[in-house]
Amino acid sequence: MNKKTFDRIRLRELRRAKRLKGIEFAKRIGCSNDHLSRIENGGTSPSRKLVERMAKVLRVPAESLYVAETMAGTLSTRSREENELLDAFRRLSPQQADYVVALTVSLADGGSLDAAAAAAQGYMAVQESRRASAAQARKPARRGEADSRQA
Repeated sequence: MNKKTFDRIRLRELRRAKRLKGIEFAKRIGCSNDHLSRIENGGTSPSRKLVERMAKVLRVPAESLYVAETMAGTLSTRSREENELLDAFRRLSPQQADYVVALTVSLADGGSLDAAAAAAQGYMAVQESRRASAAQARKPARRGEADSRQA
């Protein structure tokens, strides 16, 4: 039989995706913020009843908050720095995230920091131009402009 382990990383990701602060989520599932923090940081595991309340608030099946024990080792393989980086990345605006991705890809492909920054800035300029064009296309014509076109 395949034993299951609580997936604390998935819990945090789902909670954040629903834009629930820890204290708000803890209150809604009926536990203290300290207890929720210990669960999310791997210090303790929640009871089955608590997992069911979490799933209900997050609107996911309770089973989705578990992972096969054979996979559980991968849950803690991220370093503290990697987790901090992921947390920071999730707080970026879509435009900022695009820039970071372009910069990272350029660096990973062997580019220098200056070349990567230039590539990312070029990428952002193209994205901004596309956004401006799309916004202009959605913008209704001003009344005066429409009148002059009809004349």
